Order: sequence, then structure tokens, then C-alpha cells
Amino acid sequence: METVNRVREFLRPSYEVAEEIGRGGSSFVYRAVDSANDRIVAIKVLAPEVWSDVNPARFLREIQFVTRLQHPHILPIFDSGEADGLLYYVMPFIEGESLRDRLIREGSLQIDETVEILSDVAKALAYAHERGIVHRDIKPGNILLSDAGAVVADFGIAMAVDHAADAFRTMSGHSPGTPAYMSPEQVGNDSVDARTDIYALGCVLYEMLAGEPPFTARTLMAVVAKHLSERPPSLDIVRPSVPGGIVDVIERSMEKVPADRFQSADEFGAALREGRLQRLRMVDSRSHHRLGLAAATALALVLGIWGWRATIDSPVPLDPQKVVVFPLILAGESDREDVGWGVALAIGTALEHTEPLRWVDGWRWLPDEIRSNVRMAPLGTLADIAKDRGAGHYLSGVIRPVGDSVAVVLRLHDTASDSVVGQETSWTRAGGAVYEAGLVAIVPLLTRLLEPGREVDLSPLTDRAPGAIALTIQGDKAYRRSRFLEANEFYRRAVDEDSLLAVAAARGAAAAGWEERYQDASYLARLAVSHDSLLPQSYKYMVRGVKAYVEGRAEAAVAQLGLAIESDPDWPEARAMLGEVYYHLLHAGIDSEATARSVLQRAASLDTTFTPPLIHLSEIAIRAGDLAQARAWIDRLIRWGGADSDNARRLQLMLECVAVGTLEAGAWRREATMSPKVVLNVARDLAVGGAHPKCAEEAFRAAYRENSSRFGALLGLQSLLLAQGKIVETRLLLDS
Repeated sequence: METVNRVREFLRPSYEVAEEIGRGGSSFVYRAVDSANDRIVAIKVLAPEVWSDVNPARFLREIQFVTRLQHPHILPIFDSGEADGLLYYVMPFIEGESLRDRLIREGSLQIDETVEILSDVAKALAYAHERGIVHRDIKPGNILLSDAGAVVADFGIAMAVDHAADAFRTMSGHSPGTPAYMSPEQVGNDSVDARTDIYALGCVLYEMLAGEPPFTARTLMAVVAKHLSERPPSLDIVRPSVPGGIVDVIERSMEKVPADRFQSADEFGAALREGRLQRLRMVDSRSHHRLGLAAATALALVLGIWGWRATIDSPVPLDPQKVVVFPLILAGESDREDVGWGVALAIGTALEHTEPLRWVDGWRWLPDEIRSNVRMAPLGTLADIAKDRGAGHYLSGVIRPVGDSVAVVLRLHDTASDSVVGQETSWTRAGGAVYEAGLVAIVPLLTRLLEPGREVDLSPLTDRAPGAIALTIQGDKAYRRSRFLEANEFYRRAVDEDSLLAVAAARGAAAAGWEERYQDASYLARLAVSHDSLLPQSYKYMVRGVKAYVEGRAEAAVAQLGLAIESDPDWPEARAMLGEVYYHLLHAGIDSEATARSVLQRAASLDTTFTPPLIHLSEIAIRAGDLAQARAWIDRLIRWGGADSDNARRLQLMLECVAVGTLEAGAWRREATMSPKVVLNVARDLAVGGAHPKCAEEAFRAAYRENSSRFGALLGLQSLLLAQGKIVETRLLLDS
């Protein structure tokens, strides 16, 4: 009562303090009215045993640093100060309850709810950790639950107290934090970093599922001792329904040595969401004959994440954080897609780096007749496309040469009203990188789509070498056309010019994987993962999936790519890469080729101009004898990728041979002379599953005559002959 009276007296007239609404070991919390802003706030006052050891001036300086945090899952600090020796800070008053209140009422929580809450917390921690701020006191009482999701309170307060108390530990014998959730290094008064918060997250995750913290005892010292020496009790007995993947997350988060834990909050969040997807592993083995691990994961992804989306037949709600970006019009001459579309691709990449905003490539949804000249779009077409994609906004623009300069004008439209809600112009010199002007102009427009006060940080792009960005855009165009060698070359040159351009490394890894250049794919994937703090979250999942794929880890690849699709359901590249995994890697308990066909068809339906899925779809159709469908896929590939690519020529040869049952020897020789690799791949693809052995044998023999592919053709031909029981012919082949 003495404290609240002092607070009331010395905070008037700025704040009218009402009643105490909470207290802990280090503070009191009061409900109050902010007189100047006419809003209800919460005021937290440090308890006497804490402020007696704290240098007030230094504490307030530290708090000012924390006030810079602006994130939807972090409770902001409005104000701070000292009143009659009392240190306080002011926060929004949140309607709802804390996670501690929920656990007291319900004991333990559902698995899905647990994952959703801690995913929000992990996002908040990742944001703060990137800015050098460690919470140090993650616990259920500091996690508030509202309609908008989980919000982390007291962010950085423990750090501020710690930094402001020069002799705090020696005088009080206490380190900031709560014993039930303190990491071994925090208990031991060692230096702490982001991994301290990861340990606390593991403790909270355990409590949310088990109903009590991992370590309990009659005294605080006994709890501390357990943190230093014991592993968390197994959840298999307490709650056996928890997926094994989530149990793994708890155990890794609570490793005693920080280096053995997840190294970032993003990594923790991804593993937690992936662990939830492994729930089907718990299916009763007596009735389901123990579904294989990969099969269960695959089914969970295919059926649970995207399978239902294809059957929805209802109006698409408009998402205000989804933006369709259309190619810019080049004023004064016919619109050249390589200029206007290139700027659109750069802006789209910027949107990918500004979560939670998501971009849709408008070029792929334009009608064919206006795709090469956006200025010909009838009035309302762009808004209609944005509505169909469920996007609350769309972006259009003009590139206008003016003397020795070029102006890039961007317009942000509200989809529902089809009205311009913002316009920005940026200039660059004639002959310069136009996309750079587009990136400058997009920043103030993005602030209209984000929460107030949030700064737009495009440094992962704008701090990169301009030439590397230009090479990445060229790689993007080649990749879409299935010109994987060309794309890989652009992406490799981009990262050679700037190794921190992680998005180029991620896309290059995917392109190299399609070309089966696994050494390049592995190098680029590892490079992207090593700089994944510069990647959007969806790309982190995607590149980890590519890395797992080229390493032959089918289960991990499926899980990571599934998370990428979950983060962006309309992303054809991620779906196509998932189809690539099913196409090449075996999975227990499922028909990999049938699953690959389903996934690739979905990718192809999302973007009629994105050609990589068409390659395997054509191969599958040819082997199945569905030549009409194969011809349709190949025609689409040629239309958007060109007839001169190796993939187009290979598929045409396959179709031609299967259609008539054979090709005359002279035709095979001509093809093998021009491109022995194409003919060798024709033979390999037609030999799959013994689909068309005659055509495959003809192609192998033609390639065998060419020195450049002789050994590969020998191996393939030998295998094909043996598979057909042609032992004598195999002996003659080897003797030759």
C-alpha cells in the first residue's frame, strides 16, 4: 500500500494510477490511465530489493535502447522514468490473460495451440536477437495471450537491470531471471546470449505440454542444481501423445552446453512446426502396419497442408498483407518484359524480405495477349487479378526516361476499391540499374502496409553489390524457362560477386538441383544456410529442403519444403522442388511417382509460365502412354521456355519414339552427334521402370557410339539388357 500511494502521488498528473493488477519477485504492476493520450496502460515498478542495487540513470538509458523494438509479438514500452526513487516503465494494457494464467486454469495445452503460441514467441525473439537484445526472463508470466496472438512482455528488462547493476550479483546473490526457466550459464552467472532464451523456451514448451516445469523441487537451490546436472524428464510417460519431433525440440533446446542447442529462435520455431507435422508417426501400428516415417510425413503434408486448397470453391478473402506486383510499363515505347518485369522481380524479392508481407508475381497471371504489353490491359483487369489471388493490394508502375535520367514511378492500389493509396518516384541515371530505383521507391510504400512505426529494412538487398542483384534477376528469368545451366551460371556469378546475397544462393541451389549438378547445389545450399539471417523465412525452409534433397535425405527434404509451402501456399517454385524430391527419392509406403505428378500438377496450375514442373510431367505422361497429355505439356514448355533447350529436344525425341515404337538408326546417329548427352538422357528416362525398353535400347546404343558418353551409355545399356534377361547380348556388349 505504501508503494502504490507513492506511485499515485508522484506520477500525477501524467498517469492516474488505479489498482494493482499483478506482482512478482521483482516488480509491481498497476493499471493506470495515460492522461495525455487518453488510454489505459500498465505501469510496472521495480521492487525495492531490485532498485536498491540498480544505478537509476544507467537503467533508464538501457530502457531507452529497448524501446526501439517494434514487432507485432513484442509488447512495446511507451515511457520510463524515476519517481521518488521508484524506477518504472509504461506499457500497453493488454486485454486477455498471460500464459501463466492459462496454465493455472487448464493445466496443459493442446499441441496445436502450444505450437502456435511459441511460434509467435520465437518470431519475437528472433527479431530482438538480430538487434542484440536478449530477453533473459522468458517464462509463462511474460507471455501474454491476445486475439492477435502471443505477445512477449518485459523484453530486455532483465538485461537493463543486469547492465545497470554493477555489483548486483555480488550484493544480492541473485541473477536476473526466474529459476524454473534459467539456463545453466545464467545460473552460473556466466555470459549469456540468444541461446539462453532458447533454453527458457524449451522449459516453457515442456510446461505447456506436461502441466509443470521440467525441474521442480522443494527449494530454489535444488531447482538450480537440476538445471546444472539433470536432463528434463521424458514426456513419453507424462504425455505419450506428444509427437517425437516436439520431444526432440525440447531436448535440444535444453542442452546444457549452448553450442548443442538451436542456435537461433528461427531455427527453434522451424523445428517446432516441423515436429507438429510428424504427428502421423504416432498412428497405431496394429491397424496401420507402422506407416513409414517418410510416408507419414508426406501424407501429413500432402493431405493436411495443401490438398484441400485445390478443392475450395468460394470467394477468396482479401489479405491486406498480400501484394500482387505487375511488370512496370516502359513509357515511350512498347513494354519490354526484360525491363519492367526485372524491376517487378526485384520489388517482389524486397517484399519477400519484409515479413509478414507476401508478394504474388502479377506477370504470370496476366492474360497471354497482354503479358508482353501491360499497357494494353483493359480497365479493371489488374484489380480483378488481385481479387482472384486474394490480395488486398497491388502494385503497378511506369519507367519513364527523362533526358539523361530515368524515373521509376510506383503506385500502390487498394484492391477492393481499385484506388491508388500511395505513389512514389525515384530517379536513376540513364543506363543505370533501374531496379535500384524501384527498391528505393518501394520503401515508403511498404510502410503503409506494416504496423505503425516499423522501419523497413531492405539491407539484405540494398547492401549487396548492384551487379550481383542484376545477375540474380537474370538467373530468375532463366530458371523460370527451365534453362537451368544458364540460371546456375548467373546465380554462381552473383554469389561470387557478393557471397552475402543469400537469396541468389538459395535460388541457385534449386536450379542446380534440377540440372542434377549436385555439387553446385550442395555448395550453394550450404552458403545460403550459413547466411540464412539474410533470407525470408520461407526461403530458409526451401533452401534447407534443397540441401536435404541433394544429400539424399528424403524425409527432411519433404518436411522442410512442406513448411515452405505452408508459409506461402501459392509458391510454385517450392511445390515444384517438392515434386522433384518425390520424383527422384524413394519414400516408404507411397507411390512416389504418383505423388510427384500430383504435386507438380499443382505447381503448374499456380503459374502457367513457370516451366520446371512441365519437364517431369511430360516424362511421366510419356512413360504412361498418355501421349496427348505429354504433347500438351511439351507445347507449353516450348512456348514459355523455347524450343532450343536440351529439355525440349529430349522430350520431343522421347515422344516421337514412343509414338511410333522406334526411330530409324540414322535419326538416332544424327541426334547423338549433335548432343550425345540429350540422347543418353532420353535412353535413361525411357528405361525407367522398363517403360519403353526398345526405344531406350536404341538411344543407349546411339549414345554408346559417341566417345563423350560411351561409359555412361555402356552402364545404362548393360543394366537394360540384364533387366530383360538378355545375358548373351550383355556378354557380347562387354566383350566388345
